[in-house]
Amino acid sequence: MTKGPPVSLVRTLVALTLVSGLVDAVSYLGLGPVFTANMTGNVVVLGFAAAGAPGFSVPATLTSLAVFLAGAAFATRMASRIAKSRRARMLLMALATEAVFEGAAAAVAFGAHAVGHGWPRYVVIALLAFAMGVRNATIRRLAIPDLTTTVLTMTLTGLAADLSVPGAANRLTARRVSSVLAMLAGAAAGAALYLHTGAALPLLVASLAVAAAGAAFSRTTGPAQLDSPEPAADATMVPVNDAPQVTDNPAESRFELRADGGLAYLQYRLNGKRLVLIHTETPVELEGRGFGGRLVAAAVDRAAREGLTVVPLCPFARGWLERHADEAAKATIDWGKAR
Repeated sequence: MTKGPPVSLVRTLVALTLVSGLVDAVSYLGLGPVFTANMTGNVVVLGFAAAGAPGFSVPATLTSLAVFLAGAAFATRMASRIAKSRRARMLLMALATEAVFEGAAAAVAFGAHAVGHGWPRYVVIALLAFAMGVRNATIRRLAIPDLTTTVLTMTLTGLAADLSVPGAANRLTARRVSSVLAMLAGAAAGAALYLHTGAALPLLVASLAVAAAGAAFSRTTGPAQLDSPEPAADATMVPVNDAPQVTDNPAESRFELRADGGLAYLQYRLNGKRLVLIHTETPVELEGRGFGGRLVAAAVDRAAREGLTVVPLCPFARGWLERHADEAAKATIDWGKAR
């Protein structure tokens, strides 16, 4: 069976998810309300502030958003200079950067009388947002499902799909639950530390935790596995017209298509004789090239070969099949479960 991501990498990403909860607890309670890891929350907060809701700051929120984008752009530029086969180095450099910037934020918090207002507030916001931008851009390039480390929307969606389809739960369910619990534990720990000691100690803990996670990962076989360019021997190459080929990765329960250093994938669940299509993800750099459709076509081809019924819960997959009746006709489609 095709190998999934290294266990040590999964553990590292779960640890980073915990740190995200810790950092955003300090940010929201002590700097804001503003987020430095969860930019979705910042967009919502910005809307509140723009509407004049009391207690919200447009300058603080814009600072976090702008510096986060700068961090993400910096990481993307740095990653472009690293060979595609050196993903472990890319990750370790990002973790080192994050640990340094979070440590610097802790130092500012230790030295300042208060971080809830004045220049210390904006410096700490900028340091944390840059660190999280670097991390998010790096994790995005790794493309490990359900382990973005900063947001849980798709993780919770996948968990709901697991619970709603009898027999669909598998080891990915445990990964999703771990990610949710890590974020919750980090938020609780960060809030408790901030309320009892202030912002400096939880930020120092975050910095040390990231450094420790990176050091621990570097001492495992994870980096070598992550950098291995060879696909697993029994990965199924699905013939879908033109190159690049779509790979059916049963260990991760997804169809994958790699091109130009990016990864597009279609997550699925195999429930008996039902192939449930959950979510399609295509990186921005791969959009507009028809890769999403190729992934759905690969799922239909597998269903046709194995006599499976396709259940297109994924909105993109459902829409694509509705627009391509000739492809949909190749296999049995359960539209009732998708509508």
